[in-house]
Amino acid sequence: MANSLFNKSDYDSIVSRINKLSADSKNLWGKMTVNEMMCHVTDPFRDVMNTRNVKPSVPGFLRPLAKKFIITVKPWKHNLQTLKLYKQGGNGKGTKPTNFDTDKEALLDFVSKFYSTDKSYEFGPHGGLGKLSREENGFLMWKHLDHHLSSFGV
Repeated sequence: MANSLFNKSDYDSIVSRINKLSADSKNLWGKMTVNEMMCHVTDPFRDVMNTRNVKPSVPGFLRPLAKKFIITVKPWKHNLQTLKLYKQGGNGKGTKPTNFDTDKEALLDFVSKFYSTDKSYEFGPHGGLGKLSREENGFLMWKHLDHHLSSFGV
């Protein structure tokens, strides 16, 4: 796993890209608005940072297979199905957008807190994959942000 939000250069790059978003940013693929996307990528941080209490939505026996598909250096395809737990629109159970500045501030705050965690920090379960190692969390959070920031051209 090459990239990680625990690597200073990867962290700095992600923060810089988030700061390039504006309220007028349009997606190059997918259905999310910029506010929905920011809430969508913040929710996994809420889960693993123990501020949102969720039960993993992927059954335990399927998690090893899901992890192989999700925690890989191979790029994710565009327009993949989102778990209901992480959907902001319609009947999704994700955090609903408020306004651009507030949603962006929340995302930047969680990214910073995640990056700054002590190596002994006990991460909570990911809403889809359950308990992940520190290395898996660092890579997955970077990859998820990279995927969605790319969808908005930053």
